[in-house]
Amino acid sequence: MGLNRGLVPTGFANLTIANFPLLVVGAFGLGGLLAAAAALKIRSEQSKLVAT
Repeated sequence: MGLNRGLVPTGFANLTIANFPLLVVGAFGLGGLLAAAAALKIRSEQSKLVAT
């Protein structure tokens, strides 16, 4: 991986490597939250169409 080869500042690279599991869990959590929000929006739009 190129994190420790000059592409990213060393401090940030070490922080990213140390917190990688937390970053992965956070990314999946954010994805789930966005999917749930989209599902609720679609459901409300469909209920509006049925009501008319």
